[in-house]
Amino acid sequence: MGHVDGDDDGVGYGVHGKSQSGFGVFGESVDSEGVHAHSTNGFGVNATSDSNDGIVGTWGGSGDGVVGVSTADGSGVSGTSVNGNGVSGVCDNGIGGNFFGGSAPILLRTPPEEVDITGPPTTGNHFMGELFVDSHGGLYFCTQGDGTARLTPFVYSKVVGK
Repeated sequence: MGHVDGDDDGVGYGVHGKSQSGFGVFGESVDSEGVHAHSTNGFGVNATSDSNDGIVGTWGGSGDGVVGVSTADGSGVSGTSVNGNGVSGVCDNGIGGNFFGGSAPILLRTPPEEVDITGPPTTGNHFMGELFVDSHGGLYFCTQGDGTARLTPFVYSKVVGK
């Protein structure tokens, strides 16, 4: 293995790696980043996969697998999904999600396109444990539901609010 420099004339790749069975690009370092990416106007890293996770971070010590940091007004980590969870946290022996914020640890909001929702959801499939906030500040907790139509009806109880 040797040193690789890439240069782009403005329309292609600085460095392109391709493999049928191994790493397309592999970076390794003892004292710094194994791979460092920077962009002035685009994504620092853009990863996609046709059959698995786009990006995976693994750490065997006491640190974090993936860290997101924003030094401006954006989110440190943001998740968006068409049909699944926007963000998901799972821990075998601890807490699935841990939040702290200078203003509040967590903000529950109604979807922006919903103008006036009174009460909890009345349609769809819901999981026991869901929290829902209506347009008037009512907080509801789902006490029955398995996320499918097998357990009907799902049940929400009002926790607090107008």
